[in-house]
Amino acid sequence: MNETMNHQRFKIILLYLLLLSPWIAVGAIGALRPAANSPLDWVDASFAPRADYDAFSERFGAADVVVISWPGCTLENSSLDLFCQALRESPCFFENGKWLFHRVVSGRDLHRTFSNFATRLSDQQARQRLSGSLLGPDDSTTAVVIAFNKEGLRQRTRLVPLIQLAASKYAGVEYSQQHLAGPIMDGYAVDRASEMTMSRYAPMSSIIVLCVCVLCLESFYAAILVFATSCISQVIALSILHHCGGEMTALMIVLPPLIQVLAIAGGIHLVNYTMDAARDTGDRTAVAKAVQIGWLPCVLSSATTAIGLGSLAVSGLTAVREFGVFAAFGVIVTVAVLLVLLPGFLAWRSIELKQQKTFDRLSFLWTWLMNLQTRHASHICLILNQATAD
Repeated sequence: MNETMNHQRFKIILLYLLLLSPWIAVGAIGALRPAANSPLDWVDASFAPRADYDAFSERFGAADVVVISWPGCTLENSSLDLFCQALRESPCFFENGKWLFHRVVSGRDLHRTFSNFATRLSDQQARQRLSGSLLGPDDSTTAVVIAFNKEGLRQRTRLVPLIQLAASKYAGVEYSQQHLAGPIMDGYAVDRASEMTMSRYAPMSSIIVLCVCVLCLESFYAAILVFATSCISQVIALSILHHCGGEMTALMIVLPPLIQVLAIAGGIHLVNYTMDAARDTGDRTAVAKAVQIGWLPCVLSSATTAIGLGSLAVSGLTAVREFGVFAAFGVIVTVAVLLVLLPGFLAWRSIELKQQKTFDRLSFLWTWLMNLQTRHASHICLILNQATAD
């Protein structure tokens, strides 16, 4: 009777999870969207230098700029006018009728302004005014400065390639000849590196984790369950991140693999407790016995991990503080998912025990790891000896 009630409760939990799945999926997808990483966002607005910078930006304009130049970008190059006009008027640089840039300035524009009738500066005097800022040592090479506003900063991942496309189309410059610099490009490089890390290494990491589960457990079914539980924990943690207003920053990118590794470790422990209980008491009460034995170690280890991560909330850096808070919540969610979903799935279908094959497989894995470590250790000692001799 008690076992039947537990099955019914587990089915109700699965029903709730299914009903919440659209909300969870939308949140996870939203969290994985690339965010605009900026070093300025790592400190609070109350930080004195940051407050001074914000006040300066309000008065004189933001310093989030892209400086672009190329061989042949000179004061005499009329294609600069077409390029700047495209940056100011092209619909792709507007959002809901609002321009995504604060201003677009070229050395050619300023030279023309200095040389007009009102200022009455000679060509040489105008070039001297621009020398060292928008005019190179040859008194001819110049650049285009594009200042982003706040909304443009959020969309820099889309805007930077469009700027390069405009330079190629209107100024006839190949992508390989374009030179871009500035704070926007620093953050853009971080955004691209973060996105590349997620797309390139996340699938590989998941495959490795699945292989470790298969090697460490006696059942492929149990390995799939542990891996699926870790994926569910990841998705829920990412959904919480998105719905609570967080973004996938360069530091927050560590959150998904952290949650997966912790879920895998706890899941392997619970499965092993279940297998030990199955050998001692039989399949009927093995899951209940395993939960009775394993819930306290899992809760204690997760609690200490959550406390350690939560201690980052006292950091003065916003990104570090947010990572600590969301990682702590993710650990709590992970242990809850493990203690609810994994025992339910294990009780739904029993695990076939193959002790001898697992022992041989683990012995082979341990031998292989020891040999790999020995080979690398010998190489490291050789390199150190050579460095000492030099």
